[in-house]
Order: sequence, then structure tokens, then C-alpha cells
Amino acid sequence: MAMLMAAHAGANPFGPRPSLPAAKRVPTSKLRQLWEKFWNKKWPKDEKTGKNQDACHKKALADGGDNSPKNIEPKPHDEHIKDHMDKGDFKRWGGRSGGGTE
Repeated sequence: MAMLMAAHAGANPFGPRPSLPAAKRVPTSKLRQLWEKFWNKKWPKDEKTGKNQDACHKKALADGGDNSPKNIEPKPHDEHIKDHMDKGDFKRWGGRSGGGTE
């Protein structure tokens, strides 16, 4: 009965849930292709560089985000880098084993 009451109260009677591993990073070209097909639009170019805009995850993979087109937004490179700097991501990534973004 206590287990049933705990489950009803929102607690997990079997203990904490294990955290899921972050989604695997996929090539930017694949993200652009999926985004274009889903939104039926061409991926925008960065006006400053003339190159494709960066593929920005709205919710970072490391924070439980995924590679779905709804979680990807085109962003000019300088804005994308500024967002990461403002969030402290470079420091966070550097603290990971191996120093990468995986």
C-alpha cells in the first residue's frame, strides 16, 4: 500500500531514475537536411560570411535535447558563439573528460 501511495504522490517507489545518456551528435549537414525537409525551407545563409548559418540546438544535447528539427534553429555564427559564451558552455565543455562537446 505504501508503494502505491508513493507512486500516486509522484515519487518513484523503485528509487531515482537513471539519467539517460545525451543524444549522439550528428553531422551539421545531416541536421540541415532534416530541418529543410521538416520545415520545407532552404537553410539560411549567414549574411556576414555568405556561408550556411550554424545549426544551433535550442536545448543542448547535454541537457537532454535531441537532434529533431524542432530543436534545431539556424543561427549566424557570431550569435551562436555569443550564446555559448553567455551560457558558460565553453568552460562547461572544457571540464568534461576529453574536453569535447560530446
